[in-house]
Amino acid sequence: MASIYDNITNAKDLLEHVSIHGLSTKQEDICRVQDIFGHSSVGRLVELANDNGKDDEGSTGKKGTQNTFYMVLFQVWNWEDAIRFYNCHTNPEIPRIKEQENKLKDEMREHSDTKKALKEQLKKTEEQHQIALAERRRANDAESEKLKMEAELHDRDMKIMELKAQLYDFMMDGKMRQA
Repeated sequence: MASIYDNITNAKDLLEHVSIHGLSTKQEDICRVQDIFGHSSVGRLVELANDNGKDDEGSTGKKGTQNTFYMVLFQVWNWEDAIRFYNCHTNPEIPRIKEQENKLKDEMREHSDTKKALKEQLKKTEEQHQIALAERRRANDAESEKLKMEAELHDRDMKIMELKAQLYDFMMDGKMRQA
């Protein structure tokens, strides 16, 4: 089946035709519109989507294609794709959103750097903690060894005193027998 848009080869000409004659909703015409949009570069579609008849200083007196573009787009694309296209390419909030995205990326990068620095600091702190624990263990072991040696020394001193006492007892016992 033939479409009334068969002789149109680009999106701009299609929009000019639709702005004058309206959009045909016959299936073959919608398919041809989809084909024309599908074969147009994204850059060209973005230009048409953002042409509101004004330049940077104001109105140029020509009719822009933006309203017609989105009227056609919402007829031939599914709603999600049309909204996504609008949000990515025409939404007046795009500069603010991009600024916020960049700010968020910078903050995420800073957060990541801070997190990395904290992990490194935590690792160093853990290493220092392990060194301190090892030193404390060595000090405790040394103190335990000192106490053990002092206890052994005390036991030996007691044994010596006991032996001296026995010797004294023997000597006294021997003197008593002699006398």
